[in-house]
Amino acid sequence: MIRLSAFIKFSQISQNRINLRFCVIIILIFFQRALLFGQLNIPLNNEVMERLEPSLMRKDPNFFSFLKPYDQVKLKNEINLDSLLSFDSKERRKTWFGRKFLQESFLKVDSSEFTLKVDPLFNFVSGKEVGNNQQLIINTRGIRIQGSLGKTIGFESSLYENQAFFPMLTDSFINKRKIAPGQGRAKPYHKTGWDFAYSSASMGWRAGNHFYLQFATDKLFVGDGYRSLLLSDISSNYPFLRYTIDFKNFQYTRIIAELTDINYNTLNKDIGKFPAKTANFHLLSCNLLKSLQISIFEGTILKNPDNLGKLHVNYNLISPVPFLDMLNSDNSHTLIGLNLKWTVDKSFQVYNQWVFDNLAKKPQGYPSGTTNYGIQAGLKYFNVLKIRNLNLQFEFNLVKPNTYLQIDSTLAYTNFSQPLAHPLGENFAETIFILSYHYKRLFIEYNGEYAIYSKNEKVIFHQEEILLLGKNPEKNFLTSPLTKLTNQSAYISYKINPSTNSSINIGMNWRNEQSPSLNRASKYFYISFSTNLTNIYSDF
Repeated sequence: MIRLSAFIKFSQISQNRINLRFCVIIILIFFQRALLFGQLNIPLNNEVMERLEPSLMRKDPNFFSFLKPYDQVKLKNEINLDSLLSFDSKERRKTWFGRKFLQESFLKVDSSEFTLKVDPLFNFVSGKEVGNNQQLIINTRGIRIQGSLGKTIGFESSLYENQAFFPMLTDSFINKRKIAPGQGRAKPYHKTGWDFAYSSASMGWRAGNHFYLQFATDKLFVGDGYRSLLLSDISSNYPFLRYTIDFKNFQYTRIIAELTDINYNTLNKDIGKFPAKTANFHLLSCNLLKSLQISIFEGTILKNPDNLGKLHVNYNLISPVPFLDMLNSDNSHTLIGLNLKWTVDKSFQVYNQWVFDNLAKKPQGYPSGTTNYGIQAGLKYFNVLKIRNLNLQFEFNLVKPNTYLQIDSTLAYTNFSQPLAHPLGENFAETIFILSYHYKRLFIEYNGEYAIYSKNEKVIFHQEEILLLGKNPEKNFLTSPLTKLTNQSAYISYKINPSTNSSINIGMNWRNEQSPSLNRASKYFYISFSTNLTNIYSDF
């Protein structure tokens, strides 16, 4: 019997500091090779997820959908993954150009001991905003590498380089925050543009059907809705270590991540670094009554490393026991969440999510009765009126004041100057309506959002309030004057290659924000040729 021996070596250890950003994992694996598989993830992209969900709904018991992205090996055991993602490409194209352009990766090596896929990544956009003389241009070039070594190691890495001229409101956001939403830090490009780059990387292992280990710099999404009140893919990539254990109708996941507090007021000018903070997540899901899935969540932000960059020994970082973090509020900030998913039948799915902040112990200065919470309720209707691939989603989100915030701003539930959960932050109510249809290579979608919130008139975006120093325990929920926000988008897409979900797109976006002292509107049109492997949000 060949034994399994694995160890993880963290580099850049200085003064007891372990910086997850520069971790190097060395895995030595000796195991029954039939039970260990190289691991790749399905892209965390809403279009891709929509193609898979109707088939996943039919699984009995429910497929564990609480945490995304999904891994390919797990999905291939559940559904016909290749068929669902192949558009209309059932037959292999005869010419090399036809295969590379319409069906498969640009470079592909496939053998029993080694696989490799290399694809170009791009996003070429040309658009026009009403009332703006600036031509809207996005020029993105990149590369993605995927592969496996035998049946033991799977790896993936992507790199994007971007120059862009954005609509006026997005430009204002970047100018103030110095980050491109969801894509990392940005620097000026010419007079009115921005230059930024971002990357992702992942290594994953699955032992049989019960254990999965992943080390990555990427994003995660917790929940079954369009938004998440627990952990979303709104902010920039971050490094994390994750393992998942499956046992019959239960699934447990543990995640340790390193986040960054991009706040120029807290920049350590001696070393030119922003404060880092550790995130600690526990997720436990259970299938009940075949059609009901219940998941509980604990998310904790630890002020660790401290302001001097020193990492302190903390039992919570290695403890697999959930719900201990909430009992210790010193130098930490803990949220508790609940997610429910009920598959009514093959066409209907109902989901519900709750988040509770500062549940066990209130910060100093807060009344004992203060409760910060949020609620999400949603419905998915697939094959509407029995029209195949016509899908509808309706969602309602509400978050009370001061949820996700902390008196110490470095403990706020944020990463890279954006919320870790809902993009609007706190103190809002929102409804979302999404109608989509796909037929072979054609994809059409309309997305409408309406929200109201009490906004600090000193900030440009409502979500900025979650980034401000301190909290206001006297803040009331949705007090006048109210701000009303309407976001609408519609586009039509023709899919080119399923390997990168590349497509030609034509669309338009409307945004209108009104309050007694503000009337701000934006409307722009665009055409693009792009690969679509991630979600980049602008509807906030």
